Amino acid sequence: GIEMSLERPLFIFEMANNHQGSVEHGKRIIREIRKVCDKFPEFDYAFKFQYRDLDTFIHPDYKDRTDIKNVKRFKDTRLDMTQFGELMKEVKDNNFLAVCTPFDEVSADRIAEQGYDYIKIASCSFNDWPLLERIASKKMPVIASGAGSSMGDVNSVVSFFRNRGIELSLMHCVAEYPTKNEQLQLNQIDYYKSEFPDIQIGFSTHE
Repeated sequence: GIEMSLERPLFIFEMANNHQGSVEHGKRIIREIRKVCDKFPEFDYAFKFQYRDLDTFIHPDYKDRTDIKNVKRFKDTRLDMTQFGELMKEVKDNNFLAVCTPFDEVSADRIAEQGYDYIKIASCSFNDWPLLERIASKKMPVIASGAGSSMGDVNSVVSFFRNRGIELSLMHCVAEYPTKNEQLQLNQIDYYKSEFPDIQIGFSTHE
């Protein structure tokens, strides 16, 4: 079975590019969120970062394009590993758990080296098997979002980590931001819980 280590509900705050390429701005976000969390001590909290090896992640033909919003945003908010390390220290100093999503194999290596508590699989990477193999090799607890995935794919991913004895949490996710109430499909959470009683089930959204 897969050991479940979380005893209380865990809220994860997405940093993504919200730091705007500034370590100080990122630190302020972390400190301000801590003040809010202190009012609700019955829960656990984490901050999540996203790692992309931008030198290889962006295709050479597109690296200088400013008309593609994601390329421009990733480049404009780029931080190096030393800067991410500073933000990671701020997360730990403020008693948050640390989570990070890799979008490529090099980033999975960096996450393991920096000592994160959880490694997160984005819904867009749910069937990226070379990436899943690299993530599994780290033997870290995994949180995976299954948005848009068939139950066949979900079963495959659950079996993949279960067979390797890796702690897994599965997140119901509707990849529509913001999501209208009638599109939330929250009954999927009960379905996951009945299908995978040994796995912690969560909900991923960007509201």
